[in-house]
Amino acid sequence: MQVTTHEDTTCTTATPQLPPDHVRSLAKAAGILTSNWIDWLPSYGCALLALQPLDDAGLDLQLLPDHLALHLVCLDDWKFHMHSSTGGAICHTASSASHASLCCGHVPADNFSTLVQTMHTLIEQRRQDKAKAKDNSKSGFQRTPAFILAVIKDALVEVQQQQQQQQQRSCRQDSMPRGGFTDVGLHTGGMPRATAWPLVQQTLQVVLDQAGVCSQGQEPRSLFRLAMAHFELWLLQGELQQLSPATATAAKLTDCMVMLESVATKAAALAMAGHDITGFEAACFDKPSSVPASEAEVQLLKQVVDAYRKALLGFKATQAEAALMQVQLRSAEVLVVWVAYCMMFEASRRLLPVVNRYGVGLHWTDLRQLVLPDRLAVDAACTVSAYLLQQSNPERQLYSLHDGGKGTLSFAFDYAAQCEDLMEIWLHEQEQAQARVQARWVEVKRKQRMAVQLRKEEARLQLQIAELQPDIDKLQAEWQGINHQLKNTTAQLNRFGLSFVSPSDEKERSRLQQQQAQLQHQETNVVNKLRRLQQRQSTLKAQLTSTETQRLKAEQAPAAIIQPLPQATDCALRADVGVWYPDSLAPAVAWSGTGTAADRALQLPSGLFNPFVPVEQQQLAENFTEKLPATAGQTNSLQWAMLQVGSRAATPAERGNQGIASQDQKPSWLSKPGYLALTNLRSYPLSQLQRLCVALREQSLPLGHPVVLTMVKQAVMQIGELQQPAGGAALLTAAVSGVLQRAPSDLQWHQVTGSSSSSSSMASFQAVSRDRHLYSVNILDGTVLLDGVPPGRLPSDVLQHPLYRRTFGSCNFEVSVTQAGVWQTLRPINGRLYDFHWSASGRAGSAASQLVIEEVEAATGDRLQLLDVGEDGSCWGAELPVMLQQLYSHWYHSAHAAAATCASHAGAASGGGLMLTMP
Repeated sequence: MQVTTHEDTTCTTATPQLPPDHVRSLAKAAGILTSNWIDWLPSYGCALLALQPLDDAGLDLQLLPDHLALHLVCLDDWKFHMHSSTGGAICHTASSASHASLCCGHVPADNFSTLVQTMHTLIEQRRQDKAKAKDNSKSGFQRTPAFILAVIKDALVEVQQQQQQQQQRSCRQDSMPRGGFTDVGLHTGGMPRATAWPLVQQTLQVVLDQAGVCSQGQEPRSLFRLAMAHFELWLLQGELQQLSPATATAAKLTDCMVMLESVATKAAALAMAGHDITGFEAACFDKPSSVPASEAEVQLLKQVVDAYRKALLGFKATQAEAALMQVQLRSAEVLVVWVAYCMMFEASRRLLPVVNRYGVGLHWTDLRQLVLPDRLAVDAACTVSAYLLQQSNPERQLYSLHDGGKGTLSFAFDYAAQCEDLMEIWLHEQEQAQARVQARWVEVKRKQRMAVQLRKEEARLQLQIAELQPDIDKLQAEWQGINHQLKNTTAQLNRFGLSFVSPSDEKERSRLQQQQAQLQHQETNVVNKLRRLQQRQSTLKAQLTSTETQRLKAEQAPAAIIQPLPQATDCALRADVGVWYPDSLAPAVAWSGTGTAADRALQLPSGLFNPFVPVEQQQLAENFTEKLPATAGQTNSLQWAMLQVGSRAATPAERGNQGIASQDQKPSWLSKPGYLALTNLRSYPLSQLQRLCVALREQSLPLGHPVVLTMVKQAVMQIGELQQPAGGAALLTAAVSGVLQRAPSDLQWHQVTGSSSSSSSMASFQAVSRDRHLYSVNILDGTVLLDGVPPGRLPSDVLQHPLYRRTFGSCNFEVSVTQAGVWQTLRPINGRLYDFHWSASGRAGSAASQLVIEEVEAATGDRLQLLDVGEDGSCWGAELPVMLQQLYSHWYHSAHAAAATCASHAGAASGGGLMLTMP
């Protein structure tokens, strides 16, 4: 494990290791490539390689000792590619896909350097001749491997002449190159071809094939592919180690993704060839650089997703969106969001270890409805599904409302418990809360004392008010009497009026006037006393009201930590009584959208909503089912045929008959076979591709029609039901058990290794059961062997044996043959398996041979052996009645020492019968 840190970014890379013998072979090949026995000619698309094959003992295998075999490795099979550059421009590239190895003859080992010098001299001469020649076509100079081959031939002749001291160069005509190879030179207006690295690759392959560097059992081409994959992975890891937030530009990230794709493709090819790529998977798919490594990068990822959704929303507003299915665009958006979710969750796991205790809030099977157009998108969806399955924890879901937010709240408590900063804040808040509680308690005690004093004052005032009331009542009564007398006196005076009266009347009037004045004076005195008393009482009542108000305030508890509670101070016997704590409220988790234009386009509810509300499968399937184009009035009637829920359990059993029952709705542009093929295309999830192949073979569908094209796209591009992946051993065991039902469930498989380089041998696996039977399977061609023999039928000598014929009649079973020569039926018959073999004393193929037939209970493993009564009952059971001898078969159970007598044919001992205990 190598760890490199760049500006707070740690990149951990795990490099898979090659076996030591592979490393030694590659080191030998690298030594040849860097030796003096090779001359690189990349500007001509070739390399001259001199080899001296040696046997295992180091002896020269050449017919001419001390000579080198000359091989010209030529780049061939050039292919044209178009791709976009970082700036968005379209680039054209030609690359070599293979090579041709041309034998150029032999040269003494001592003269190889001379040959190379002569060859370069001749090349320079021909180049100059081309520059001087008026007609370039006659100069013979080309930048092709064929030109170098011609030069090598001339150089060999010159070297031979130099050895013979002959100077005839001027009389010899130069060899002209043949065609067949691409000119790799710089052409007018073009770019030079990239030949250096492809030439090294192809030359390495030739060295591994022909230089004898591979040890016994190594396959050169397989070793070459393995070496190239490891080398590209090493280059990728080097690029990743140089990444940092400052250098992670779009161009750099694109380069890394292209390199990763190349490594993953090569690793997949190695896996198909049977190689163990566990190290590659760990190195390619466990990259910290592929997930955000900081909160800033998480926010950047969120911005990228928002930008993508905004761009997609803008694209849907253009006419170009009509070229794609709406469900395809919707699926792409879902996939991007879910990929970002997985990356963010993985970032959370790495940034916060406590997240590892919790699972994702998305279910791994919910992507089954996506409609994706290419392998890359499908692989991404499958990777997301596998990641969600790996990180599932239904009991503790994080950021999910499936459980009402319990998992998220539990995470909040766990995170807070291990976070020193939050714990420090919490302790500080507790101290402040306790200080507020104590301060409030001091205030409560003060108010309690105040309330006691105010109650005493209130009682004193009430007493004074009560004491004044009798005097006030007495004065009011006295005032009322005086007032009554005053009214009578005034009424008597009013009878006299202003007229002249007699002296006697005048005397009476004078008396009444004096009495009136006296009463008025008395009334004034009484009223003044009454007012003084009432004013005193009003003052006392005002004081009482104020005292009551103060007492009520004193009795009311002071404000709690956040809000006041209507509780009297007298009830507060402790400091925490009447104090409200936020923890007493049940916390809840809510969900709100991003507020982006993409969310508004989805018409999501404003404010808080629950995106985890269960959705019916029917509704979900309809949302990811494309609407058929309405090119004709009748085409909409076929929309029902587009719908496929995506699971076998949810598909109605009568779905396959709906097309037959609705033939009256057949559009005019469809034939009857075409209508049945189209309506049944998506009837069941697992038969869609099969029905499509049948329709293509029978040419029953008009593929150019928009409705047919849309339905075919939906069938091909929709992911369908996702299943939990099983282990390789379990898959192999299940595959073998489908043929050999007796195969144990605990087989331990290993890949067959050997000197053979065929793909068939690389895809072969073997396992030995506990009862020492050898099980073999080839995953490419489906071959299954038991003890090295494929399944077959019973031989004729068994079928013609009298015991077999009287028991099983003309039935012939499919069997496998064990190493001990036992024929075993592949599958149960009425719940029972059968074994057939010849006894050790018997002779196969004759009527006198003793055929042993055993019946095995498939469920329990109990064994019964068929007893042979013979033609006349002479073998066993001569004492039995003739009917039992001729019409019944007899089976012996050794464990119970009992014999079972059952009807012959049709199930042997599986039918009803009689059990007899043997003496």
